[in-house]
Formats: sequence, structure tokens, C-alpha cells
Amino acid sequence: MNKLRIQRATQVQSIQTQRQAYEAAAAELERSARALQSLLVRLEQKRRNETSRGAPEPYSGDFAKGQGSLDWPVRGTLVGRFGPETHPRFGTTINNNGVDIAATIGTPVRAVAKARVEYTSEDYASYGPIVILNHGDGYFTLYAHLSEILVTVGQEIPAGQIIGRVGDTGSLKGPELHFEVRKGGTALNPEDWLH
Repeated sequence: MNKLRIQRATQVQSIQTQRQAYEAAAAELERSARALQSLLVRLEQKRRNETSRGAPEPYSGDFAKGQGSLDWPVRGTLVGRFGPETHPRFGTTINNNGVDIAATIGTPVRAVAKARVEYTSEDYASYGPIVILNHGDGYFTLYAHLSEILVTVGQEIPAGQIIGRVGDTGSLKGPELHFEVRKGGTALNPEDWLH
């Protein structure tokens, strides 16, 4: 009987520890999402400033025409959808500004449309390595949790070009690609853009 009580207490402690670790990781992800939001707002402001000074807009009008027909950035399994996500075991909720696609580490990640590489980082907080592409007219796509980045800032790339590879960097779900579509700083549901 005493052995059973000790076993139960150990299990309860283990679950509490797991929950605390998940909640800490989720809180870090929320902080990272706010920092990423600020970065995207700055990139949009930079784009507007350049456009107002007469700089050419890359690919004006092209991205919006592709809504609902863009290829998925990686082959894999959709494991996280846009919007609030509640953990099935712990009941904690985080807001997902994109979609999460599980795939094997090293799987090629492709640009969903032609673009200019606007930003890369080898370690962007809990997102790990990221690439942000500028598709013109204020549209950006973000690719996170990469194991490798294969493009450089300023590079013009066609739709379908491999820009990186899937990694397992900071995700709460294992190896995956976190993918977002933004209009300015506003997150849009990627599933509305992909086919």
C-alpha cells in the first residue's frame, strides 16, 4: 500500500514537472511571438518608407493573385493550425500565428511564391533559424525551426526554390516547419493561401 502511494506521488510530481516545463516553453514562445511581431512591423515600415521614396516594389500584385493556389512549403503532416491551440493534456492555450508542419529533419523547405529574402537569423529566440520573404505589396512569409538556411538577405528567388531545411529548434512538437503568411504585421491563416 505504501509502495502504491509513493508510486502515485511520483507520477503526480512527474506530471506537474512536465506541465511546468510546457508552460515555461509556451510562455517563451509567446514572448518570441511578440518580438517577431515587432520585427515584422519594422520590416513593413521599412518597405513603406522605401516605396514612398520611389524604390520599386518587388513583384507587385503577384502574391495576392495566388491566394488559395500556393504550394505547401514542405511535404509533411499538419500538426498545428492557425489560431488558439489548447494542449490536450495540460489545458494551456497559446495562439498560433501560422501553421506547423511535421516533417523529417533535413526535408527541403521551399518558397511558396517568388520573393526577395528580407531577413534571416540563425537563432531567433524559440523559433530557431528563420527566413522571412518579401512578396511585395506588404505580403511576407515566414519559415521557422529550420536546421539550415540556404538563402541570403537581398536574394531574389523564384517560387519553389529551396530556402532551407526542416529542423527541431525550439518547437514544442518535434521536427517541424512553422510557416506564417503576413500582410504588413497582421497574421493571416496560411491554409487560406495554400492548396
